[in-house]
Amino acid sequence: MLAHAALQSGFTPLTIDLFEDRDTQQFALAHTKAASLSVADIAGRVENFIRMYGIRYAVYGSGLESFPETIDFLNEKLIVLGNSSVTFALCQSKAFFSILERLDIVYPPVSFSAPENPKIPWLEKDWQRQGGSGVRFYRREQASLPHKAYWQHFIDGSSHSVLFLSNGKSAKIAGFNTQWHSKPEDKEACLAFGGVINHLECSRQIKLKLADITIKLSLEFNLIGLNALDFIIFEDEILVLEINARPSFSMQLYSAPLFYWHTQACLGSLPDELPIENEITGIQLVYAQNDIHIGEHFEWPPESRDIPQPGSLIRTGQPICSIMARAKTPPLVVLKLQLLQQFIVNQLQQK
Repeated sequence: MLAHAALQSGFTPLTIDLFEDRDTQQFALAHTKAASLSVADIAGRVENFIRMYGIRYAVYGSGLESFPETIDFLNEKLIVLGNSSVTFALCQSKAFFSILERLDIVYPPVSFSAPENPKIPWLEKDWQRQGGSGVRFYRREQASLPHKAYWQHFIDGSSHSVLFLSNGKSAKIAGFNTQWHSKPEDKEACLAFGGVINHLECSRQIKLKLADITIKLSLEFNLIGLNALDFIIFEDEILVLEINARPSFSMQLYSAPLFYWHTQACLGSLPDELPIENEITGIQLVYAQNDIHIGEHFEWPPESRDIPQPGSLIRTGQPICSIMARAKTPPLVVLKLQLLQQFIVNQLQQK
């Protein structure tokens, strides 16, 4: 995602990631795969890029939730265009909710110890989750998530996010989105991220309040660059869930050069205006329903993204790829995504 966005904005990307999928190889001048994003696993790769290409800047995406120290390492070697490790960690801490309370920003009730009342629906959330993983309905009889977790009331509202640019002093909204989970009806399953569409049906008052919230949070957390705020709308009230203090998956839904504006916002500048999207766009993850080997000659539909390498083994429940669709209305976008997902799953199972 970031390699493509960087290339579209006029940059020449060099990438380090965990998958080295076909998209990354296509868009990056040079790419390398790491076992993890820990300092130990990426240090040599970063130093090689500096030596070979004379790079000065770094941009990070998802995956550093478990490795904030990697942000510090990058800052020692390069100019990081993104939030500091302090900001990144603060957005994943107990203090986040205390700050929301002080700012009079509503959020679903949370607990930092396992809830005693099983009659109230709780979600168990991993502090270090990424990409929509690490969230499930809490059951007292089940083992906790492997990392340190907290618990939050499940609110049966509509899930959304707002994508915004910040320079630490102010914020400008790039887009309003609606999200869904892969199996929202299955109360025993993990609430894995399903997809997102660049459309939000709500009142003007809700959008103005979201703009105010993003400015408050930008000032409080000293946010810079492109960030995303996840929230729920329930009975016309906004309930904030979390900040993703990095470029979000949803940036692919917009035609504006958001990677460029991410770099500029990190350097202090915000755009006067961003183009209005005339076409509804959605992107969705396709999950494996059973273990799947990716064949050498499988033909991926042109709407596919994050395409795995031939010979890859995708385990049950893991994302195979992402898919994108455009149309004039949200229901038509969702229908296109559903049909495309079924086509890919069926074709892979026949190979």
